[in-house]
Amino acid sequence: MRRFEFISLLSFSLTIAALGGTRPASASAFLAISAPNWAYAAAYAASPAGAAYFWGLSVGAGSTAYAYAYSYRLPFGAAAAYAIARAGVGWRGAFYARGIADPQGDLGMGIPDIGSTTLTTLVNNQDSSDLATEVANDAGGSYSPGYTIDTDTNGEIDGITFNNSSGSETNGANELALYIVNGSAESAFCAAVGDTGCSTESGQTTQSGDVTSLSGLTTDLGSDILDTETELDPTLSGTWSFPDIPGTTSSSLYILVEQSDDTSVPEPGSMLLLGAGVATLGLIARRRRAA
Repeated sequence: MRRFEFISLLSFSLTIAALGGTRPASASAFLAISAPNWAYAAAYAASPAGAAYFWGLSVGAGSTAYAYAYSYRLPFGAAAAYAIARAGVGWRGAFYARGIADPQGDLGMGIPDIGSTTLTTLVNNQDSSDLATEVANDAGGSYSPGYTIDTDTNGEIDGITFNNSSGSETNGANELALYIVNGSAESAFCAAVGDTGCSTESGQTTQSGDVTSLSGLTTDLGSDILDTETELDPTLSGTWSFPDIPGTTSSSLYILVEQSDDTSVPEPGSMLLLGAGVATLGLIARRRRAA
């Protein structure tokens, strides 16, 4: 092998070691559900330190579920997420990721942000105690309903009015969904998360039974879903209107769910590796033609 080719391949190998390796991009996500008589919250975070999953389920009108997840390792990155949901009221959730990938977001409806401290500050590069304390304290607060289910003159559901909402997001994927369900949906969901008796749960790990996505929720509820409306990148202000849902009334059973995550963001490290590889191969080919 010629000297130039050896140096080029060595450079490419060092690039793989420096940028690729086994380090994943930091990522985080939350999913929050508000139903008339139950609530669910799930949070996910992953960094080179590993992945953390937590969820909470609460049953009963006005009951609160909350979850937070945190993963950190110097100097490569950090990730955190939290979700708070109250039955019949609304939710609050945020996610943060720093490292190779760095999107973040914050969405809320009816439940205020955790104190005046940003999620970035709560990820204090050492532990998750501050984040856990803030989330637990906020979950115990008293809130006004954040939304109203709207019906038209025929009495069928045709929208949602957001009463006490705020939020912003950069990057990430956000989706709001309204599911009209039958009377078996609550017990079906509770069984899906491993709680067949639908008793109150808190701070469960997600080794089994966790629901972290709309697709997973749809699978778990199956035929209990009668109809659904979804909105990508929702604006949580004013009214979300959609065509009448046939056969529904203001007393129809429903769940309102928000999914927010940065797990679909490409890892820049992979793109850099691809570019370095192409450039190196091009230089080798050029050198061979010149020789």
